[in-house]
Amino acid sequence: MKLRALVPALLLACAAFADDLAFSPATVDLGTLEQGDSKAVSVKATNLSKKTMKFVDCVAQGRGPQKLVWPGQLKPGETGTVSFEFVSTGLRGTIEEHVTLVEEGETTHPVLLVGAVSAPVELWPAMVDFGWISPKGGEAVLYAFSPKKPEFKLAFDASQADGLFSAKIEPVKLDTAGYPERLAESRSAKALPGWKITLKIDPAKMPADRKSLGVLGSFSSPDFPRASVEFYAVGYREQKK
Repeated sequence: MKLRALVPALLLACAAFADDLAFSPATVDLGTLEQGDSKAVSVKATNLSKKTMKFVDCVAQGRGPQKLVWPGQLKPGETGTVSFEFVSTGLRGTIEEHVTLVEEGETTHPVLLVGAVSAPVELWPAMVDFGWISPKGGEAVLYAFSPKKPEFKLAFDASQADGLFSAKIEPVKLDTAGYPERLAESRSAKALPGWKITLKIDPAKMPADRKSLGVLGSFSSPDFPRASVEFYAVGYREQKK
């Protein structure tokens, strides 16, 4: 059995009782990171058992922890360090995940990470469903706004995804009171400046043998060069009768 496939299945069971490997801190609080920020993290691990622990892997539950370094083994009473860099690029919202040391015999030792990632640009909806895509193509409307800097620039690189998408970007005023459940154009004085994006898809740019669509696309902003303003587009090519 592959160790990386094993960890998620055993994670809850291992966290449910007292471990013989003590982490300090027991929970790593990353605080609030701005999207694109990185943070160096070190956690002390102490062997409380009466046997030497040999570790064969260290697995991150999410994609934030990178460049993981861990001790190869710990003798009884010995303390070592687990270190990694938490990279928030492409992440947003609440962080609640584990980094797990894997011992010989497939015993796992998880430490909890908590925190949040603040996105400087919000894109809604992040999932774009084109539904059935006719030979003439299809279009969808998205909106973007920034809670950090209301007046910001937004751009779209039409060469991405082999030119599958084109985008018309227009300034608009948005009622964000119901976000993220809803977002609407508004003429109210309290409305926030934002962008209306008409995203079009050219089915001729889809591979001829591809019936379904599942593509990640993104926008960029010179005001927030490290922001991940991403959408995921789905749909189905309309079949000829």
